[in-house]
Amino acid sequence: INHREKEAIARHAASLVNNGDIVFFDGGSTVEMVPEFIAPGTQITAVCYSYNILSRVLEMENSKIILLGGAYHSSSDVFESAESTTLLKRTRITKAFISANAVQADLGVTCSNQFEVATKQAAIESSLARYLLVDSSKFGNVFSSFFAEAGDFHLIITDDHLQPEIFEEYSSRGILIAQVPVGAEPPDRP
Repeated sequence: INHREKEAIARHAASLVNNGDIVFFDGGSTVEMVPEFIAPGTQITAVCYSYNILSRVLEMENSKIILLGGAYHSSSDVFESAESTTLLKRTRITKAFISANAVQADLGVTCSNQFEVATKQAAIESSLARYLLVDSSKFGNVFSSFFAEAGDFHLIITDDHLQPEIFEEYSSRGILIAQVPVGAEPPDRP
C-alpha cells in the first residue's frame, strides 16, 4: 500500500545518512526501504530489531550491525525482549528512523503492537536525531499503542499528499514536517 509514497520517503531519509553514522532502523515497510537508498560505500553502524531490516543491512558493504534479539513476532517481523531494550538504552545513536501506524495531533504517535513500544521509546531516548517516517495516509488515525508525541521528533518525513490543514495544524505546534514529492529525485547529500 502506498509504495511510491513510501519509496519517496525512504529515499529522502537515506539522503540524511552520512559516513560514520550510528543508525537505528525501526520495523515497518517504509523504514525497510531506507538501507537500499543509502549511498554505496557509506560506512554506518546499523542498529535493528527486525528480520526484514537485518536482511537489507546485511547487503550493505563496510557496515557494522547491532541486532537487538529476543522473541520473534511474525506479525511485524520484529524481535523483542527486555534485554534488547536494555542494550538499546546503553547504545548511542546519531540518527533514528522510526515508523508508526498512526499520527494524531492530540493523541500522538501510535502503533498496533504493544510489544514494539519499549523498543521504539528506547531508540527515541538514545538518539541524537529522531525522524518519523510515515506516509500521509497515517495522519489523523489512532492505534492502541501510544509510544511518542509528534513533537518528540526532529522531523516528520511524509509524502506531498498531506492535506494542507493537517500540515498547518502541526506547523502551528512547532512540529517540522518535510513533504517529499512522490517520484522526485532525492535531495543532494550535504
